[in-house]
Amino acid sequence: MKKRIGNLIIAGIFGILTITGCGAQDVAKATTALAAQGNAEEVASEDVSKEETVVEETAAEDVVNSEFEGEGLNEAKLIRIGYQPTSSYHIQGLDVDHQWFEKEFSEEGIEIEWIPFNYGPPIIEALTAGELEFTYGIGDTPTINGVVNGAPVVAVATGPIDTKSYGIVVSGELRDEVKSLADLKGRTIALKAGSATENRVLRALAQEGVTRDDLEIVNISATNDLLAALLNHEVDAIGTTEPNITAFTIREDLFSLDISQYALEAPGSLTLVNSDFAEKNPGLVARFVKTEVEVQNYVLSNPEEVKEVIAANTSYEVVELTSVDRWKFPRLFDEVTEEALLQTIDSLKESGDLTTELDVKSIYTNKYLEEAYRLLGE
Repeated sequence: MKKRIGNLIIAGIFGILTITGCGAQDVAKATTALAAQGNAEEVASEDVSKEETVVEETAAEDVVNSEFEGEGLNEAKLIRIGYQPTSSYHIQGLDVDHQWFEKEFSEEGIEIEWIPFNYGPPIIEALTAGELEFTYGIGDTPTINGVVNGAPVVAVATGPIDTKSYGIVVSGELRDEVKSLADLKGRTIALKAGSATENRVLRALAQEGVTRDDLEIVNISATNDLLAALLNHEVDAIGTTEPNITAFTIREDLFSLDISQYALEAPGSLTLVNSDFAEKNPGLVARFVKTEVEVQNYVLSNPEEVKEVIAANTSYEVVELTSVDRWKFPRLFDEVTEEALLQTIDSLKESGDLTTELDVKSIYTNKYLEEAYRLLGE
C-alpha cells in the first residue's frame, strides 16, 4: 500500500514539474529523492515490525518464566518420590544407574528420596499427608478416587502406552476349563482393592457378561502375596500388570487371559504431584517433568539397555521385560488419554464406587509438560 501511494505521489509531482516547465534533469532528481525517501520509510517500518515481534516474544517468555520462577518460589530442598517396585515402568530402577533426577537438582542441594509402595491407594494417602512430593506409574483409579475425596494431587505426565499392560493370570490346573474371560464366572479371583488393575479386570469381565456378583473377589495388596495365593490354590486367578504377567507365566505353571481388546491406546499410568508443593515450587515441578521426558526418550532409544538395567536393579529377568518393546509415550494429555479417564470414571460410577460428579480436566494439567518441552528446546 505504501509503495502504491509513493508511486502516485511521484507521478503527481512529475506532472507538476512538467507543467511548470522544469527540465528532465530536475524531474529525475525529484523522482530519485522521493524513491529514496520511500525506501527509507519501508526499511524503518520493517525494523519497527521486527522490534515489535521481538518485544512480543520476549514478553511471552517473561510471562512463562514468571509463572515458574520468582521470589519465594522453588525453595524446596527435598523431593520424595513414591514408586511401585513391581511396575515395569521402573524409573527408579533406571535412575539407580543414571542418577538423572539427582543430577538435575544437585546444584541447589535438593535431596532425592525414593520410597516404595505395594500399590496405588497408599501412595495417594502419602501424597495427601504431605509425605511425598511425586509419584509415577500410578493408575488412574486411585488417582480419580483421590481427587474425588479431596486429595491435593494433579497428574503432570503419563507413563507408557501399552494396551497389554493389564491382564489376568490363571492357575495352570484350569487350562482345560478356562478358555475365555466368561469361563471365570463362579471362580475366585484376587485383586488389589481400589487399584487400576481391579478396575481394568472387572471392566473387561463385565464386557463378557461376568459381573462382580458372579465372582468371589479376594483383596490382596502385595504382588508377591497375589502370586503365593495362586500357587497355593487359594484363588483361581489374579489380576496383575506387566511385567508380572510375563514373569509369572514363564516361571510357573500358569497362563494368562488377554484383556487388551477392551483397552484404549492410552497411557496405563500417571505421574502425580502434590498440588501444594506444585504451587510453591512450579519451576521444580517443570524440571522434574523435563527429567522424566528425558528418561522416556532414553527408553525409546535404548530398549535393550533399559531391560538390562531394570533387570539388574529388580527381581525381573531380561526375558520377562518384553513389554518395554511395546512402549510409546504421548507428548501431552490428549483426547484419547482423556477418553480413557472418562471410561474409568464411568465404570466407577456403574459399580457404585464413585457417587460424586467429577470434571475430568481437574485430574490433569499440560502446563508442566509444555514448560518441560520449552526447557528442552523441543
